[in-house]
Amino acid sequence: MAYNLIITDRADEMIDEKVNYLLIKFKNHQAASHLLNGISVLYDRMEDNPFQFPDSKDPYLLKRGYKEAYISDIHDVEELEADAYPRPDDKDLLIYTNSTIYMYDGELKDANLICDNDLMIHLIDRFGKDFKVEVLSETYFKATVNVSVSRTFMA
Repeated sequence: MAYNLIITDRADEMIDEKVNYLLIKFKNHQAASHLLNGISVLYDRMEDNPFQFPDSKDPYLLKRGYKEAYISDIHDVEELEADAYPRPDDKDLLIYTNSTIYMYDGELKDANLICDNDLMIHLIDRFGKDFKVEVLSETYFKATVNVSVSRTFMA
């Protein structure tokens, strides 16, 4: 049975970025070719039977039916030595990840967001259902969410 894959423009952009990185920064045509061939094989396997792949471990993607797939035969993977910070004992990981916008950390504060009604599902996806909502009009609402206020959030 053949399935149709929907490859988003963003996915294509990300692949282009990775291929260009391999070609321009490392001048590694073999790695770029391996990546593109591996993606092509995965696409073919997904079109044949997407259920052969495990469900995504990411809760956001899992709710949307995403699967996980890996390109096989990756060689010369090298572990880099780097200092790491231990996870603080006083942080609840779930609260921390729901309040942090992308990878930037800042002070936790309540923020009021004025949104079009169409954005409600996105706020629920990002912050869960535990935030205050106030109807402002037929088309807008105000959401009060607890976020890590950082330069990224303010942008």
